Amino acid sequence: MAALTSDRKRQELFSGLSRKVAYTPAGVATYFAGGMLMLGADDGTVKPASGSASANTKACVVGIANDHAVVNATTPYAFQKIEVLEGIFGMAAGTGINALSGAMAGQLVYASDDQTVNATSGPAVATAGSWPIAGRLVDYDTVTSTAFVLMGASHFRSGSAG
Repeated sequence: MAALTSDRKRQELFSGLSRKVAYTPAGVATYFAGGMLMLGADDGTVKPASGSASANTKACVVGIANDHAVVNATTPYAFQKIEVLEGIFGMAAGTGINALSGAMAGQLVYASDDQTVNATSGPAVATAGSWPIAGRLVDYDTVTSTAFVLMGASHFRSGSAG
């Protein structure tokens, strides 16, 4: 798939288990509701997940945007907050060598954009960096090609991701 251009309907497993966390945005961007957000740098800021710029080797998805937000330069970023949901969310699944299956439950999956998770950590042709970890695959719906992924920064502390 491609990066979001509008808000995404949230699909959530075990909705009572999700947790809200506020992060400072990494910069000017549109944060679409339901889109995956990743750590932007070592300073704890977030930005829409992207597979094109993973220069931060600690990059991981911290959750999904709870609401639509447009961050602009009129207010300093430090004074703006993006509400992020941690939990198990349904995302679009990659295809081809990045295809997922239910048998892969428990394995790490990787974000190529703010709505797509993949089985591999990067495209077939190596580019600058690899895709950020999106989380662990919990379930895969073969009818809708929806991957349910456990995501959140708390799942990646102290080496618990690998």
